[in-house]
Amino acid sequence: MLIGRHGQTLEAFRYLLSKMMAKYAKRRVSLFLDVEGYKRKRAERVREIALRMARRAKTSGRRVLLPPMSAEERRVVHLLLRDDEAVETRSVGEGSRRRVSIIPKDVSRETPLGPEG
Repeated sequence: MLIGRHGQTLEAFRYLLSKMMAKYAKRRVSLFLDVEGYKRKRAERVREIALRMARRAKTSGRRVLLPPMSAEERRVVHLLLRDDEAVETRSVGEGSRRRVSIIPKDVSRETPLGPEG
């Protein structure tokens, strides 16, 4: 129950706890909260998806859009693929619909990104 759908309950609980702690400490508090290893498992799953989609982008020569992700999950993708010389990543979209676009390098040089990412 504490994890919720796609970790939303866990993230909301972490946010509330950090706000409460910040008020008590009278400064910003960074808090890491995990239940039953959910964050670790989710980060691993995001890494698997990112690597698979990067391979797809390389073989197809076309951009691949990942599903909407939290800022933390998007950061995992960007860090994982930053040293891959064949692709680059960009975050596209707004708010909770924000996602990562994986772009083969030869495509990213030839065509600017439009509204679709």
